[in-house]
Amino acid sequence: MTANMSRNVFAVLLLTGVAFVSSLVFGTTVFDLSEIFRGLFIPDSGFERAVIWEMRFPRSLSAALVGASLGLAGAILQITTRNPLADPAILGISALSGLVLAIVTVMIPSAHAYLRVVACVTGGVCGSLLILQVSSGMNSPLRITMVGFAIGAFASACIVGLITGSRVVLEFALGFLAGGLYGASWNDAVLWVLWLPVVVVVFLLLLRRLNNLSLGDDIAQNLGEKPASTRAYAIIFCGFITGIAVSISGLVSFVGLASPHIAGNLVGRNGFTFLFGSMLSGMFIVLGADTFARVIISPSELPAGILTAIIGAPILVYLVRKEV
Repeated sequence: MTANMSRNVFAVLLLTGVAFVSSLVFGTTVFDLSEIFRGLFIPDSGFERAVIWEMRFPRSLSAALVGASLGLAGAILQITTRNPLADPAILGISALSGLVLAIVTVMIPSAHAYLRVVACVTGGVCGSLLILQVSSGMNSPLRITMVGFAIGAFASACIVGLITGSRVVLEFALGFLAGGLYGASWNDAVLWVLWLPVVVVVFLLLLRRLNNLSLGDDIAQNLGEKPASTRAYAIIFCGFITGIAVSISGLVSFVGLASPHIAGNLVGRNGFTFLFGSMLSGMFIVLGADTFARVIISPSELPAGILTAIIGAPILVYLVRKEV
């Protein structure tokens, strides 16, 4: 890693830390750093404890988890499909994850939060398998993108059809379709305990193989890799982490598209630094969007997914024009 690249990684890490602290500071009530400290570390601090520890801290951890998941999934999808437009939302993986969640929610309105996580992960993995099947016969990244977009639109329409007129899930529908962290709690934040070990294992098993795959299938084969199996394992993993993100935030879009391109410009598109940079960029985007969504029309709040779409949509238009 060059000195310039190291500085860029440190800068992104620092900005992500600032975004995390800002998410604790800003909201309907603005706290200073001493109040943040009391809320986090002094159990009998009263109001600060109730707001910081019980509400904002788990929400910030959840936002960071969503951003890291979508950023990492986007980076891996762009490597494995050699498609600069790849993103869990654009390829329909997020929507298929949400469709399974909507089915479970309509059928079992009182379903436990962790059953919903299982539903989202199941939908994400199934969506990944569908993308594998669709992309296996296509060489054009833009065609794969358009097919994935069509699959996602169909799944989103099914979600709307399922929840329309159901008062039981009306609140769920409003937050889920737009995407946001409203209501995120410790039940969501503790998914870090599941997410981190899986990501570490995948990094250990797949990092070198992904690096080889990024050079092209022919070169990867000459290096002793099996491109098809590497691609399958990696995309299924993307479905897993996308499912976790969707279970927390709903259909947040474009984070997986923007994060790898931001990271690629800062640290290059090879190796651990690219994947790690994509995770940090995703964290920064979601933390920043969620914080801004809370304060822009305070005491009400916007869905964070609206703001991520404002960031990601121009990037998508630029990349489509460049690809064409």
